[in-house]
Amino acid sequence: MNLDAYAKYTTNLISSFLSRKAVAPFPAELDANLFFRFCAFHKIQNLVYLALSETDMSEELSKLFKNSYFALLNFMAVQQHYIEKVESAFEDAGIDYFIIKGSETAKFYPSADMRQSSDFDIYIGNEKAELARDIMVNLGFAVEDYADDDGHDKYIINNAILCELHRVLVQDDFPWKDECNKIPDRVIKCEKGEHRYEMSIEDAYIYNLAHAANHIKSAGIGIRVFVDLWLMYSKCKDKFDWECLNERLENAKLKKFEECSRALFLYWFEGVETADPTIKAMAEFVLESGWIGTYDQYASAKLAEESADSASSASAKFESYKKMIFPSYKDLVSRYPKAEKHKILVPYYYVYRIVKSVFGKDGGAKRVIGEINTANLKDGQDLLKLKKEIGL
Repeated sequence: MNLDAYAKYTTNLISSFLSRKAVAPFPAELDANLFFRFCAFHKIQNLVYLALSETDMSEELSKLFKNSYFALLNFMAVQQHYIEKVESAFEDAGIDYFIIKGSETAKFYPSADMRQSSDFDIYIGNEKAELARDIMVNLGFAVEDYADDDGHDKYIINNAILCELHRVLVQDDFPWKDECNKIPDRVIKCEKGEHRYEMSIEDAYIYNLAHAANHIKSAGIGIRVFVDLWLMYSKCKDKFDWECLNERLENAKLKKFEECSRALFLYWFEGVETADPTIKAMAEFVLESGWIGTYDQYASAKLAEESADSASSASAKFESYKKMIFPSYKDLVSRYPKAEKHKILVPYYYVYRIVKSVFGKDGGAKRVIGEINTANLKDGQDLLKLKKEIGL
């Protein structure tokens, strides 16, 4: 696939459609099946279908996108039904909350059906997590994961609708963790409901940048999040308190990443040319990432991070195997916070994680060995270099 040609048409299509400009017809030289796969890879096929609907698209193209669009529309309607049920139950129980990620970002689009989400996320804090769990079970959700620390809890219903209840906004030890986790103290009460809140536009922009940064640090992120950021920026840039925003970006160590992200989405969606090789490399990385990064990106970057600057792939993999079996104390307590609070438990957690990796249902040890074996050290080192250049 000529990725550049598909990416150029896709970004131009989205830009024209969301800017209410004339939409260019599908180029004859592009393959309809490959184009659909590219859009599905980035989870933007519903937005693209609506844009294509303003053109005289071929029957083949219509068939590919139409079926997907109406399936997604049905899924999103069911998802919205459960969001409203959860909100109503939280209101009745007196649980303060606010919607985050895709379901909240959708409000920046002309209509909510343009922004598809595979799940819905709600911040509730830690204090009433147990009460929230009881509510979710009473609503018919099954408990997928209930954290015993400051993480997030996962619930599913109908084997399809996934909800994550967040106790903190950023769990992992990233540089933006502390600043982002101050956001719940600054949220604004919504007119709708006694217990529903929302982030300020500055904090919403910062959090979505941090969410993108989380995924890029771990593996990768796709076009969709840069559509989100572009719409947020274009709708709010004249309303932002820029002094406040820049201060918080500096505190979160996201200033450079915001500048690179802005250059990228303005390049893609507003035609602002750039000669910066870092932005071009960032664009290529995002296009290859799909909606949430690829397995190869994740494995290769992780190998490079743990290689201790080794030029030898074999040596780097050996070091990774050692760290898999005997992680550092810092890594251990980041995964099991109770070990830091109660240091007597440290030896127990070392044994526990090994047993869980070998015999646990997620097959942790087998999965990690697969990651190490398929990783490419040179690719990983190139990815780390790029991440550093964009502020991560």
